[in-house]
Amino acid sequence: MVKTSYGHSFWRHIVACFNTTRDLYKISVHSGAKISFLFDTWSGRKPLKELGPSIFKLSTRKEGSLSDYIIQTTQGSDWFIPFSRDPRTTEMQELLQLLQNVGTSPPTLDVLEDTIKWPFTKNGVYTVKTTYDHLLQSVGAGLFRQLSPHLFKVGIVEAYQKMARKFGTLYLQQCHGESGMKGIDECSTTNPSPRGPYL
Repeated sequence: MVKTSYGHSFWRHIVACFNTTRDLYKISVHSGAKISFLFDTWSGRKPLKELGPSIFKLSTRKEGSLSDYIIQTTQGSDWFIPFSRDPRTTEMQELLQLLQNVGTSPPTLDVLEDTIKWPFTKNGVYTVKTTYDHLLQSVGAGLFRQLSPHLFKVGIVEAYQKMARKFGTLYLQQCHGESGMKGIDECSTTNPSPRGPYL
């Protein structure tokens, strides 16, 4: 455990920044096998876990991929969301909102691999520098003037490395360059992690 003069609140800011940038990724659905139905931001601007917390608690397939939630019927494809019990009246509204977000019919799947892109670079590859620049604009420069850029960089890279190990297709390769935020850390999709099936 790293102890700094910034205390726990500093790391809470790092986690908050990570959660903010995680939701900015653009996910393209193909096979649906590498996309987490509940944890990834594949439909709308937030993960379904956050849009429907009560429905998330009821789900018996929390770790399921998008394709796990789709079944084939005689009329085509349909959603299959297994619950531990029938939703109560108070939970039905949340379920309806969730279905409105994902659509009444599932996306059409194909044999291609699901892809993920970072929207702030031309090649779609994640960099710490673009994350830093985006957070300065969206969260405000005042917060980051109080924090050490080096500790921010270490914290955000460490968070994305954990994400890469957990979700499989992201692999962070640290590039040693100039000090501060000019040293760019890239996320390469050409070296997928063997751990975890999801983006």
